[in-house]
Amino acid sequence: MEMILLSNLTAKIARPRRNYKILAICLSILLIVINIVGFYLGNMYYQKICKIYIDKTNTGIEYYKTSFDYKRFSALESYDISIQSSFGYKLAGTYIFNTKPTNNTVILVHGITASRWESMKYADMYLDMGFNVLVYDSRYHGKSGGKDITLGFFEKTDLDNIVKWVRWVN
Repeated sequence: MEMILLSNLTAKIARPRRNYKILAICLSILLIVINIVGFYLGNMYYQKICKIYIDKTNTGIEYYKTSFDYKRFSALESYDISIQSSFGYKLAGTYIFNTKPTNNTVILVHGITASRWESMKYADMYLDMGFNVLVYDSRYHGKSGGKDITLGFFEKTDLDNIVKWVRWVN
């Protein structure tokens, strides 16, 4: 029987660095793919569920004529306005002058899915207090342009343009 001495032998254990790099790359690619799929599915959900669509056939003056004093409105001096938004579309509105000359103007903003004519029920109150009144259609409402409703995100900039126009006129 022969004996072999193993004291001079050293064993080298290879470090699996290459395996960690491949694993890290695979996990990174997987995370990127999961994020892309998540953004895609989230956008689909937003487009189908969260986006508000408006039936613009019920936003004209004829539809709201009975909700405010139309006879008084017809007797007052007023004119339709069109103001350019910061996003390239037009904002339609009506500027109503008080019977007593004044530079004080109140801007009325309607609710979601309505139009400027829905706000006219509040105009009499401000006209009685001596103000001029400006009612306008928010983006994607009534006769104003725009592709969608942003629940105030872009509407605030449109309102800022309306305020600048009123300051310029007064």
